[in-house]
Amino acid sequence: MKAIAYVRWSSKDQKKGDSERRQTSLAAQMCQTRGWTLVETVIEHGKSAYHGRNRSKIGELGKLEKRAANGELAGMALIVENVDRLSRQEPIEGLLLLQSLTKAGVTVAESASNSVLDANTVKENWQSLLVPFLRWGLSYEESHKKGLRISEAYQSTLDRGFRTKDGLADLRFSPSWIGRDDAGDYQIIEDRADIVRLIYKRCVDGHGLRAICAELNKDLSKTRWQKGDWNQANIREILRNRQSLGEYELTERTEDNYTRRTGQWVKGNFPSVIDAELWHRAQSALDARRSTGGKRRGMVNLLQGFTYCGAINDGERCGSRMIITQNSKTEPRKARLRCARNHRAAGCKSRASFHYQHLLNGILDQLLEVALPVPKQESDVSSSVAVAQVELTQAEKRLDNLVDAFAESGSPALKRGIARAEADIEEQRKKLEELRIALEKERSKRPAKKAINEIQALRDQLQEDEDARRKVHSALQEMITSVFLYPDTREAHVLVAGIHALRFDGLGNLIDSQVATSAVLEGAHNDNPIGLQRYLDYTKNG
Repeated sequence: MKAIAYVRWSSKDQKKGDSERRQTSLAAQMCQTRGWTLVETVIEHGKSAYHGRNRSKIGELGKLEKRAANGELAGMALIVENVDRLSRQEPIEGLLLLQSLTKAGVTVAESASNSVLDANTVKENWQSLLVPFLRWGLSYEESHKKGLRISEAYQSTLDRGFRTKDGLADLRFSPSWIGRDDAGDYQIIEDRADIVRLIYKRCVDGHGLRAICAELNKDLSKTRWQKGDWNQANIREILRNRQSLGEYELTERTEDNYTRRTGQWVKGNFPSVIDAELWHRAQSALDARRSTGGKRRGMVNLLQGFTYCGAINDGERCGSRMIITQNSKTEPRKARLRCARNHRAAGCKSRASFHYQHLLNGILDQLLEVALPVPKQESDVSSSVAVAQVELTQAEKRLDNLVDAFAESGSPALKRGIARAEADIEEQRKKLEELRIALEKERSKRPAKKAINEIQALRDQLQEDEDARRKVHSALQEMITSVFLYPDTREAHVLVAGIHALRFDGLGNLIDSQVATSAVLEGAHNDNPIGLQRYLDYTKNG
């Protein structure tokens, strides 16, 4: 008989031990004793049988089950050290797995006890199922208790402020640039934190993920403290999550027993290495670089990412981004801004183009003349956070009442109500977290004057200095809400800092300026449905 050895262990640490050698050796001995031919050894490393991950689509046992169901393993033996290598789920799951394999003509052999189970044995001697059933039961109970202990330990660590039972800072909850000092408290590892700060600085200065990787990979001995090269995935992970702000993201178990991020960040009790202003500027820079696609080249268009076509096509505003065409480094005056949708023949009928350098010069000339925003009144976002917090508290109280009522009556209707209440609370928690992040972004926004001063200081270097162009582009993205170019009037409408409306002619000369309202200028309310409707009504009525 041909045989397949199935070898599994749950954790990466077990790979360092004797598990693989022991299991493969026992399988070889069983084949020798019974005269079988070992034709294949399937190794499943780092997948839990308690959570059933070895039986998932990507699990090796799952693949063997599929082959058996297709009749590919009929007449063959599947050798395991113990049956709990196949499953540590509830005992009934183990029996169902055994049934499906033996019905498919597979003999399940246990090398530690030198016992076999096939379709005929299961049919004629049901008592033979008692031993594997008991083993599955004991294995499940052991793993279940271990899982509960881990969950309780996780929650206890959170309750202790991310500290171990001995009162030491728990490094399992902190990023790799945070260590522990002699007193057992969290401590910044400065040389690593400097690399994290450099990544954020390069991002807000306009460098893409690939460019940042290239710079860091030039000398890994100075920039990398973990194995392997820097890549775009781990650069993006550092930039996108909030660990650099000293926060930790809570996790939870899914229904299929995978660990899932909740999106809920809490203060991690370890120090931040950047401030909120830099973090939000990096998020804006990453968002602005989305979906540009194509081959990367030097920074040419300082107005990219916020300049749109204002042409009307069949009663609808185009709104496509504007791109540079006819660009020449030797003759920059030939650079023209043109609708990307028209350029690729994707629907916009406007073939009009605008002189890029004239418009850029006009915008840069006027930025220092723009009056700074007046002090803001209490933010609408701040009020929304307070309202969302009250609504969440009320929803949690309603859930508590439903649970108490269900405990007394056991009503199916109350059970369904509890499920709906839990889903509602989950949605409200997500909404509250989004509002809190928006409020933090609003409070930490870099002062407009600071961005304007940076633009003016670098203006003389734009022609020759690539880094200066990137920094100015990044600062313009912070300052300029939108630029709409209108082919019918040959005008450019620029909204600065969400407040100041500027109108330019085709040569970059200022025609008019005013303080914008939600019903005056396009682009002032891209994220505000009410303001957008007001604008549409305003333009429709002339």
